[in-house]
Order: sequence, then structure tokens, then C-alpha cells
Amino acid sequence: MYNTYSVAQYTMNVSEEFGSPKGVLEWLVSGNASARLLDFFVTNKEFDYSETDAAESSGVSLRTVSRELPKFESAGIIKFTRNVGRAKMYRFDQNSEIAKYLEQFVFAAATRRIEASMMQSEAQTSSVGKKIETARLANS
Repeated sequence: MYNTYSVAQYTMNVSEEFGSPKGVLEWLVSGNASARLLDFFVTNKEFDYSETDAAESSGVSLRTVSRELPKFESAGIIKFTRNVGRAKMYRFDQNSEIAKYLEQFVFAAATRRIEASMMQSEAQTSSVGKKIETARLANS
């Protein structure tokens, strides 16, 4: 398992290697397009995809996919699977420890988001119900 020192040391090594003071997540997810691409690979892990397929399916430009995939591959999140003609195919690396943690994080965050949304809907429904009851009593 990782300890705080090893994570901090890794972050420093990444910063030195890439010439920027970015933390690991900032380096990995440089914007909304990167996050969308990660979401795509995590939630569609059963199949492999070409850069073009990943771009079209995730709504990210092909240029962004071409820039981000090597980063995700070096981080152990996706892996090259095969060539189909001239296209390289990639898939979520289900055997990678870091990918497993990312998948757990994504699904935990999604669960939390759904629960929060449900609570908000219930609160709104309750509020509307109270207003209807108040109006009904006022008209009685």
C-alpha cells in the first residue's frame, strides 16, 4: 500500500520529469475533456476502442484523445490491446492497481451524486406537497 511519503515523492518526481509543479490529478486530468475521456474508458471497460471511436463516443476531439491517451497509458489506466488495420486499439486496464482505484473512485462519486440528487428531489417533492396542503387548507 502507498504511504503519504511515497505519494509526495511520486508527485515531486512527476513535477520534475514534466517540468511543472502539478499534482498527480492535475497532471492526469487537465480539463473537462480529459475527465470525459476517463469517464468513457471507465464506464465502457468491456471493449477496446480506437482513438477515433473514443473521440466520437466521448464527445472529445480527436486531437485531445491523441494527446491524452499516452498519458493515461503511462499512468496504467488504459492499455494498448491490438492493431486493427492502421488503428491502435485501447481499453481500460482492469488489471492495473491504479485503474482499479480510479474505477472505485468513479463509481463511489457517481453513487454519491445520485444519492444527493435523490435527496434534493425528495426535498423538492416534500416542499411542493406542503405548499399544496397549505393552499388546500387555506381554501377550506
